Amino acid sequence: MYVNHVFDAEFFPLPIYFCTCSSRHEQEDVSRPRGLVYGHQLLFVLDGKGMLYVDGKQYRLQKGVAFYLAPELPHRYINLENLTTSWMTCQGSGMADISRYIENQRFLFCKQSNVARYAAQIEEIEREYFGKRRQGILSAMAYSIWLSFFDEQLSGDPLPVELALHYMEEHFREPITLAQLLRVSCSSRSTFSKRFKEHYGCTAIQKLNEIRLHNARMMLLMNPQEKLYSIAEKCGFDDVGYFCRMYRRVYGIAPSEERKKGE
Repeated sequence: MYVNHVFDAEFFPLPIYFCTCSSRHEQEDVSRPRGLVYGHQLLFVLDGKGMLYVDGKQYRLQKGVAFYLAPELPHRYINLENLTTSWMTCQGSGMADISRYIENQRFLFCKQSNVARYAAQIEEIEREYFGKRRQGILSAMAYSIWLSFFDEQLSGDPLPVELALHYMEEHFREPITLAQLLRVSCSSRSTFSKRFKEHYGCTAIQKLNEIRLHNARMMLLMNPQEKLYSIAEKCGFDDVGYFCRMYRRVYGIAPSEERKKGE
């Protein structure tokens, strides 16, 4: 889904507003010799392979990679193999403050980011935009994504719970136990459970189901002809009935009805 947000900055004097976004995009080749003229961009690679060229250097694009581009920075990126991205461009007077926060760096490249989480947050922006379209809420959601991404870049080594989350995002198709997550994060059970809930607002098992359901939803929309049991299995659910119940509970619609949107 592609969203082009037509926004009157004088009528709604908000510090940040998003211009365009897509929570899941089959990425075409892009060449901008003069850079972005309409805003700042964050891009997250969800799947596939590609190459990015900025300032005479090249960077490999693959799942988990993310990058930031300031306005008027020449660049291009190409799709080498099924490159799928999530992205957002923003404008507003508050972007100057955000630029100072990262010491006016015009380009940031991250080899491993929590791309599924950012894609889910951008999807929430899409829902708000096509639903209630509250400009203040949209501004706050966009601002949260930018600060979260830049904090991730400035904080250095990932937290133990972030290591566990990255593991779930990479292996959600497989059976995952709490014992595995404790080994990945090098944490005790009590510490891990407490820190995970503080950081993400839910348990690790709830987050794992969220990741699996998000991926299942994308598969339903992208491959509407695929059988439900096949999608459930590919997303780590060994019981299609349980998958359907969880899907309806989270999204308020049966998966069989959801996939009709992709037809």
